[in-house]
Amino acid sequence: MFSEFYVEIQKVHPSQLFINRTKRLRVKEWIKPETHNYQPIPVKKYGEKLFLTDGHTRAVCIREAGCTHMKVVWDQDDLDDSEYLICIEWCQREGILSIDDLKIGLYRMKIIKGYGFRDVRRHWYRRVMEMVDKKLRVASFQFSISRKIDENLNTILKSH
Repeated sequence: MFSEFYVEIQKVHPSQLFINRTKRLRVKEWIKPETHNYQPIPVKKYGEKLFLTDGHTRAVCIREAGCTHMKVVWDQDDLDDSEYLICIEWCQREGILSIDDLKIGLYRMKIIKGYGFRDVRRHWYRRVMEMVDKKLRVASFQFSISRKIDENLNTILKSH
């Protein structure tokens, strides 16, 4: 088990666009941030910033309870960093740069824009397809570069 530590909530950035309202209400029933009686929230560092890899709903509930710090732990899971970086890019594009912004995001899709559940789901599927497309383009580029390197290497080896 890795050591947990405390960090200012405002120094941790989300990696998802919004949280589920019903899940938020359920989490608020059992989480007790004032007693620190919750699992530490996993984070990763990209560049100089800390990002949540999970626990966004817990982070919002901890913030809503008036806490300024939360218990975190370094995420040791084998994650696809490229997917997280794409999600972080989405958050930055949408102006979701802090836990407080994520809390607002809870309402953004459904109330402010007037989207219904199907619209939210369609929006999310579009985002996922954008991620898949981006990853395929990167993989295709990496494959073409790899093939070029192999061809050049073969040419060099044949000439010696």
